[in-house]
Amino acid sequence: MEILGITGIALLSTLILFGLAALVAVIAVRRTREEPRRLSNGVWLVAAVIAVTSALSGLSSGFAGLVGAVTGLPLILSPLLLLVLIVTLLLNGARMLRREGRSLGNLLSLVLAVVLAALAALPFAAVLIDDRIFFAVALFVALGAAYLGAAFVLFLGYSWLYARLVRGAAGTWVIVLGSGLSGGRRVPPLLASRIRTGLDAAHRVGAAVVVMSGGQGSDEALAEGRAMREWALDPANAGGDLGSREVAVGVASPRILSEEESVNTEENLRFTKAILEREGVTGPGIIATSNYHAMRAAMLARELGIDAQAVQAPVARYYWPSAILREFAAILRRYLLLNLTAGLLFALPLPVLSLVLALGVS
Repeated sequence: MEILGITGIALLSTLILFGLAALVAVIAVRRTREEPRRLSNGVWLVAAVIAVTSALSGLSSGFAGLVGAVTGLPLILSPLLLLVLIVTLLLNGARMLRREGRSLGNLLSLVLAVVLAALAALPFAAVLIDDRIFFAVALFVALGAAYLGAAFVLFLGYSWLYARLVRGAAGTWVIVLGSGLSGGRRVPPLLASRIRTGLDAAHRVGAAVVVMSGGQGSDEALAEGRAMREWALDPANAGGDLGSREVAVGVASPRILSEEESVNTEENLRFTKAILEREGVTGPGIIATSNYHAMRAAMLARELGIDAQAVQAPVARYYWPSAILREFAAILRRYLLLNLTAGLLFALPLPVLSLVLALGVS
């Protein structure tokens, strides 16, 4: 009877675990399908994977061993992976400075490499100094860095997934987000890639209007929106000849308009929305921007109540690391209170406990 009782409890526990895993998975999938522009979907999807994996591990010891091997291998190789990452960031940072010039944004790869090197040296410093307060501070810094690293990986992973979820998105209008002009008036390759992506999307869905959005910077001779529109309408540009593109049967080429007052992504979206309302254009839309910027642009559109999904334009590989770091920093800043709270809840309890225990022993 006792054996049957233990077996029954084990079976009930397994059923409960599978039930919770199924519930979390259903919530994660439903949230993501209903509104893919929420970055928090990534948290739910990770939770669903962990829940399902835990349930399957409890059911099969062989599966549990496989999960342990898969998760343990990165931990074993983490010193080597960290070294490779630091070297890669250093090389990328040097290339960014050589090709793009000196600026805070272009220094991000180098700065992160230095920070990671300092974090790698932190455990050795804690052992050498052998001070309780220093150990607690080092532990807090390490856990804080772990939180930021996990948040960054989640951001990268969900951004990759988002691009695939909205690949076939439909729309009645397209906005192409501006970036800087070369020499104050020329469309550089990065911006040309955005324009091509926007025009391709417009012809794919049969959009009625394409809005080139961007104001005039202090170092620019004309507004980005105007330069983008002129570039798009010039048949000499590769992909700029609207008549050469395949258009859905019975669908005319879109009108190319420009928005010339905005100075950031939020204004791009707000001012373009006003133009569309004035033109009587309704329905969902598509935002064309660089691949590193698409997730944040989609999140901003959702916050502003604009029904639009973001499609990704490719950028040069060397440019992507620093650009994606800038995007991550911008998201952290926009949700600063949330990230500070979550980071402190994750990083503070263990260092405080270690310090209390150390002081209590003494």
